[in-house]
Amino acid sequence: VNAAQERADNAKDRAEAARDRAKDALAHAKDARKRYVKAKENFQEARKDYQEGRGKFQTARDDVKKCKKDDGEVCTEYRKEMRREAPKFLLKAADTVLHTLERVKAKIDESEMSDEKKADFIADLDARISAIEDAAATIEGMDENTPKEDVQEAANTIREEWTKSRNLLRRATNHMVNAKLGNIVHQAEKL
Repeated sequence: VNAAQERADNAKDRAEAARDRAKDALAHAKDARKRYVKAKENFQEARKDYQEGRGKFQTARDDVKKCKKDDGEVCTEYRKEMRREAPKFLLKAADTVLHTLERVKAKIDESEMSDEKKADFIADLDARISAIEDAAATIEGMDENTPKEDVQEAANTIREEWTKSRNLLRRATNHMVNAKLGNIVHQAEKL
């Protein structure tokens, strides 16, 4: 009787522990989903700002292209306007990339990937986010008197990090899909 009672108590403890783990997993999933939804909203807003900033920058750049080697007062003003718009545009581009990475980071966190894979991808994304935030901090200090080379260097940094990030995002997306399919196959086998 004692052995049977002990087994029953152990079964209750295991069931209680399983319920606690399920509650924790559900809470984590809900939290991850909220972070993803917020990151997606931030991304959409940043993308809209980016497109507006891009239009202003392209207009300023087109005005400067019309001037070529003209050093008149109007052309000088066009160049100043482009130098004022370039840092604004680059900040919006950096912001868009950051929100994209944050959105994918939240999606990875709520995915069915193994914890080890999640940690690897999140660490890589954090490194990319840090590099882009550093470039954005550099850009924030720029104004119309900033040398053209400094602006181009910041733009190149953002472009390079985005290129590296896109490859990382593709890999992460593939792993998320594989994890989801693996879970579906596992459930089908159980049925």
